[in-house]
Amino acid sequence: MIVTLDGQRMAADFASADTLQALIDRVRAEHLPDRLVVSVAVNGQLLLPEDLDARLSQPPAPQDQVDLESGDPRAIVADALRQAAEQLAAAGRAQQEVADQLNAGQVAEALGRVGELVGVWQAGQQVIVRCCALLGEDLTAVEYGDRPIREYVSELAEKLRELRDAFEARDMVLLADLLHYEMPPLCETWHGLLTHLADAVAAQAAGSFSEADPS
Repeated sequence: MIVTLDGQRMAADFASADTLQALIDRVRAEHLPDRLVVSVAVNGQLLLPEDLDARLSQPPAPQDQVDLESGDPRAIVADALRQAAEQLAAAGRAQQEVADQLNAGQVAEALGRVGELVGVWQAGQQVIVRCCALLGEDLTAVEYGDRPIREYVSELAEKLRELRDAFEARDMVLLADLLHYEMPPLCETWHGLLTHLADAVAAQAAGSFSEADPS
């Protein structure tokens, strides 16, 4: 079996690996104390997320070539945060469009888009949770505009509950007002918050974050 890490063939013998997961775990333990395996290819075929879980539990064949690529966890987290920030910026513009549709009586089309927008917000919340777990750090303790991020998370959860309640009650007037006047500024705040957090994660060592001014 041939195993490569970041393009370099590894000299160790991995023939005894029970599963692909065991092989990866050994590589991480012995060669990647501060990095993560970010992609796996077997015989030149990149394993996509939907295929990876099933393949990890299978044993690699003696004739297989397994190519692993590693990445800095802080760089991975920073990239994920920046992507979430851009998605929220786009959502801010879309929310005003949906409000206009509601006010114009295009209710069916608008309500379909509301569900998509809520999904973007939920993804924005979850990315912080996943990044905290990945780094083993409480990123919600980072301050942004003299306040810890956890306070912004709590406020966002409350605003999303208001949005959900208006949606479930089919209160189109309240829903349009929330989407037009309250959610877009929130998107702008969260775009800045996530961008700052991404910059801090990328630039500084664990635990030494700086306070930001969102203005």
